[in-house]
Amino acid sequence: MSNIDRMSGLWNAAWYRKARNELYHTNQGALILKRFFNFGIDHPKHLVIRTEYLQALRDLAEFFQGQETFKTTYTEEDWEWRRFDEDVDSGTGTMVDKKEQQEQKEHDLEKIAEIMARPCIAFHRSFLLTGTSGIGKTIWLYFVLVERLLRNLPTYFQFEFDSVTYWSQDGVTSIPIQKFGRSRPSQDTWYLLSTNLDVTKPPMAALSSSCRIIQTASPQRNCFEWVYKGCTWHYKWIMKPTSRKELLLMKQYQAKDLTEQQINTFCSRFGTLTREVFKYASTPQEYEQDLEDQIKVSSMRDLQKLVKVSGSSGEDFSMTWRDTEEISHWIMGVYPGPDRRNVRVNIWTPETLRLVQATLVSNWDEYVREMCSLFPSELGADGYLLKDRLRQILAEGGQWLSKEALGQSVATLCRTQ
Repeated sequence: MSNIDRMSGLWNAAWYRKARNELYHTNQGALILKRFFNFGIDHPKHLVIRTEYLQALRDLAEFFQGQETFKTTYTEEDWEWRRFDEDVDSGTGTMVDKKEQQEQKEHDLEKIAEIMARPCIAFHRSFLLTGTSGIGKTIWLYFVLVERLLRNLPTYFQFEFDSVTYWSQDGVTSIPIQKFGRSRPSQDTWYLLSTNLDVTKPPMAALSSSCRIIQTASPQRNCFEWVYKGCTWHYKWIMKPTSRKELLLMKQYQAKDLTEQQINTFCSRFGTLTREVFKYASTPQEYEQDLEDQIKVSSMRDLQKLVKVSGSSGEDFSMTWRDTEEISHWIMGVYPGPDRRNVRVNIWTPETLRLVQATLVSNWDEYVREMCSLFPSELGADGYLLKDRLRQILAEGGQWLSKEALGQSVATLCRTQ
């Protein structure tokens, strides 16, 4: 069966018959969505709909209604990466308990349906979702597509460089990208774009229309360059990394059979890198060797370029990735701050830091000083770097110069306890 035939099966189930029970089932309280057609590599037949997917779709719909601020809601599962965030006790984010989290999940789809039925605000046109590689950004687009089809809302979905699919009351059609210029997307049509090496921006016909553009991409600035050159109002939404609980639920739908202990061990050592967990959890020594090999061919300057944050608010940021992109997301995780447009970055785990430090030991002190100077008022950005540095230098106690919390000049003398 061709991919377009599989797409027709989804259109028939969602648009024509509204057969939600054929699309979804539940497992341990989570929604599981059936994948009808291929839209990327290594996606299983059944997709776990993360709580993040529901929140992102809800915020997306509300952004198109005119809302511009989206606070990050933190859960107990976020503590693994929240512990180095300076805002963890500041009250700027929102913490929910497990009962409230479950109630929110149960009502999200109903709320999303009501929001998506409203007309769009003219100048709120582009919603950009980004985060660590492998966290399911394209899967989120597929989820958005399914929810649109269930409500008979016309939608474009592009995941290949040479064509775009159009879903409407007439069915689903594949349009060669050269002929897309003949299309005239309306204001209430959504254009879903999954960015890859070959596709970094929507076609000109979409940009010159009044349709809503929803793009997913890794945090490379070139993927969002078209936004900065245009004049449309956009929101860049940072997705949380996958949690261990979600990974343990996902494992039963993967081709490789993994144990809970293998997943927990890998996550403790190297972090919750979704794609790498399912590839390497049974052979962590292979992952460690691959990571060491990539670090060895890197220079100190390469690591310093991994993270570059511009703008005092943290709203606009880019990550300068190496050619393979592997070295960056294997070392650094990307996280949302108190507001979804605020970015936090940190080395994944102490074990990852140890591997980097062992490889680049000759220039390590210089590297730490330069990295910390990039983030004079953000503890979250320094994370394990700062903790390791303090452990080495201040183990015996003493006095040292430090910067004030608001980033003023070096003037404050602090003392260990």
